Amino acid sequence: MQAWQRLPKRPVLTVALGLATLGLLALPYALTETRSENDAFAFTRCADATVLVGMARDLEPAAKTPLLGIDDPGLLKDAREIFDRATERGRFPKEAGRHWALLFHQLGDTTRAEAALALATEGEDADPGATLLAQLLAGGPDLSEDELARLAAKYESDDGETFLPDWYLLATRGGDAYLLDWLVERGQRLIRRGAAAHLIAVAACLASLGCCLWFLLHRDRFPSPAKSRNRLERSWGMWRFFQEWFVAGALALLAAVLLFWPLYAAGAYDLGNFAMWTVAMLLPAGWMLRRLTPGLRHGLAHFLPELRKGKEGIPKRSAAIGFAFGMLGFGGLVLVGLPLHWSGLGSDSLGDAITADLLDRRPGILVGFFAAVVLAPVCEEILFRGFLFGALRSRLGSLFAAVVSSAVFAVLHGYSVAGLGAVFLYGLVFVWLYQRSGSLLPGMVAHAVFNFTVTCQTVGWFSLHD
Repeated sequence: MQAWQRLPKRPVLTVALGLATLGLLALPYALTETRSENDAFAFTRCADATVLVGMARDLEPAAKTPLLGIDDPGLLKDAREIFDRATERGRFPKEAGRHWALLFHQLGDTTRAEAALALATEGEDADPGATLLAQLLAGGPDLSEDELARLAAKYESDDGETFLPDWYLLATRGGDAYLLDWLVERGQRLIRRGAAAHLIAVAACLASLGCCLWFLLHRDRFPSPAKSRNRLERSWGMWRFFQEWFVAGALALLAAVLLFWPLYAAGAYDLGNFAMWTVAMLLPAGWMLRRLTPGLRHGLAHFLPELRKGKEGIPKRSAAIGFAFGMLGFGGLVLVGLPLHWSGLGSDSLGDAITADLLDRRPGILVGFFAAVVLAPVCEEILFRGFLFGALRSRLGSLFAAVVSSAVFAVLHGYSVAGLGAVFLYGLVFVWLYQRSGSLLPGMVAHAVFNFTVTCQTVGWFSLHD
């Protein structure tokens, strides 16, 4: 037995570490207040961005708006689906009520505008700005001098307490031409960025389609990998494997917290996020590679055959084929996600994608892209497909391993119920890519391209950053 394989079996320690780690990871589901804040931000931003797009779309070519889905039928259809599903399930946040009232007023749906205002004004914690908005949308008198002065003071203070309905009233009812031009320009920016995000998604889908056709024509050149590659996985004892898995998770959580909170307290919030995501992703992957393989290079070469060199220093396997297979996998992810989108379940997971950390600050956007496009694809594929799926497959079979590893992959994302279902299905696609190709590279490529397109869509349509 090699030195890196020597570790006594400690079932009690493994179970204790597992329960402690799972308890920490279950916190996002237990903290309902945090989830409600995320939902409030997501619903508010969704309505605000749509209102801004509606104010600017008349300046765009008439043929462009239906293609982007920003014409009246497209915007109204999406808004109704999101609002109706959220209200039926009791998930519509009161804080977003007047924002959606303004949106439906702009789109000409007075029934839902009144319903949104009713949600915002009911109860003791009613939104004070909703009453004024209700009066004005009902055709009441224009703003008084005192009301205009109050809104102007809130707008100029830039203290984070100003919201789009206030700006809209100040611009349209208060006659503030400068603010009106600013809102329209912001809407134009959203349309330009959203159109660019759509082009990126279309280009990725076309590339995936081309790779799919190429593989169909040459599939006989890509036999399934030999099962002998599982020898390393079989060398791991199950107790030993899960002990290392839970130790890696606990160390990552502890290190991420110790790094994040001092930076957050010092005001370096985005730097803290960067440090937290980097440690939380890299430390578990590095720990598992170091503890369960003869070395970092050997472990990476086991999961990425493209890194192996022949006698003449030439790679034994083409990385280009791995990238092409990954683009094929991206198409599979799109095919899995489309039914979820068409079914309306996507509206249940607004808070999973539209978050305050990702939007409106350039450092936050950069950190979000780095975590989603670089860290997550590499580290998650190594951890969940390479180690977890590999360990379970070597003893319990591919099907059981695929379901369990994908379920763990989904749960640890901390998303809503709809988000959990989507990530679980995505995990199955990643497992198939690894099982079929014998390499993690296709899964990493598919993961990175998919996260890049989704992040581009989110930032493009919902970020108000300059």
